[in-house]
Amino acid sequence: MAADSDAGNTDSAPVRPDKVLFLSGDLMFATRVGAAAEAAGMQFQMSGNLPADPARDVRVVILDLATRSSIVQGFGAKVADACPNAMTIAYGPHVQVGPLESAKAEKLDHVMTRGQFDRQIAGFLQSLAN
Repeated sequence: MAADSDAGNTDSAPVRPDKVLFLSGDLMFATRVGAAAEAAGMQFQMSGNLPADPARDVRVVILDLATRSSIVQGFGAKVADACPNAMTIAYGPHVQVGPLESAKAEKLDHVMTRGQFDRQIAGFLQSLAN
């Protein structure tokens, strides 16, 4: 009987981070990123913000600087708290130098232009899945 009472308790079970959290307001581009995540065998979630409670299943947090540049300040520390197992990617239009520089100042794992991100995301997610 004791085993049954613990059946729903997953606190001690190791969590394999396999989710891509996409912070963007761009629904059209989200389908492309979601397809890349699914092709790599990862879950995909689009949101406007980081989760309120720690999400240990998140492997990658992607920040769209074109639609979410207002949250870039302190973003690295916020991700470390909200998604402790995640790496960060920020991308934005090459003509919007300010947000790209702000993301670089936050020491995020990867900061790139939208074109670079678009070309690299499928291969990058696939490499994480292997």
